[in-house]
Amino acid sequence: MASPFAVFRKHQALLLVVFGVLIIVVFTIGDSVSRMASDGGGEQRDEVVVRWDGTKLKQSRLQGIQLGRRIAQSSLVEVQNAAMQKGAFPQFQQQLAFMRRINPQGAIRRPQMIFSGDDLSPLGTVRSMVLAARAQAMGMVVPDTQVQKYLLEVSDGKLTYQEIREILLGGKNSRYPQSMKSVFEVLRQEILADKLFSEFIRGTIAMPAAQQLDYFS
Repeated sequence: MASPFAVFRKHQALLLVVFGVLIIVVFTIGDSVSRMASDGGGEQRDEVVVRWDGTKLKQSRLQGIQLGRRIAQSSLVEVQNAAMQKGAFPQFQQQLAFMRRINPQGAIRRPQMIFSGDDLSPLGTVRSMVLAARAQAMGMVVPDTQVQKYLLEVSDGKLTYQEIREILLGGKNSRYPQSMKSVFEVLRQEILADKLFSEFIRGTIAMPAAQQLDYFS
């Protein structure tokens, strides 16, 4: 009876070539194929990253909101820069010039600016959303007139509302074209969140020390 390995020995050169090709294929594309299968065909998973009071926030939605806040903040900086060219916030301009001389990379908080660096982080974005939602649930409102008033305060009264509007809409002085509706919605949420937080801080001042410590904890 012939050995079962006789066939292998007869065609060993061809079989070694076939096995070699299969090994290369497995090591080059096998891992990619398995990941595609586990991820549902290679599509990026959009997971829920935050939950509160029945609200679910997916990663893509959080990134979109965060981007909108960054664009709004950059637009407000452009408004304020245009206003400072007309002499707005002279004391701040002196401080800014001094800071640039001693520490060009240092940051200084702008007057009347509702955003700070931490506010634009993912955590700051979620915190703002939670506070704004709570403020709305308590009946707080921010009408358009209050948003317009805030925009005039950002310019220190040196720009008209029409000039501010042209910058925000992407006029010749703006690199961030957007709709006024989107600007107003971002600012409305920030003002709501700031209003609720300010009311809370005011309320804690009158609390006994033990209750303040309890809230802090």
